[in-house]
Amino acid sequence: MNDNVGVRINKSFHSFVSATGGYDNLEFVERDVWNYVGKQRRLLGKEGDGKALLTHFSRMRELN
Repeated sequence: MNDNVGVRINKSFHSFVSATGGYDNLEFVERDVWNYVGKQRRLLGKEGDGKALLTHFSRMRELN
């Protein structure tokens, strides 16, 4: 959710730290958050690639 509205990953991670009462209370580190967000972004990109390709060819068909 934070990523969708432009909140930086490190700010999101620090909100986790604050909410849990410190680094020792988390089961993950900031690098884990970066890896997770990156993976989700790649998955969204793959799903959107096919749609973008179909849109492109539909426009090309209309022009020709």
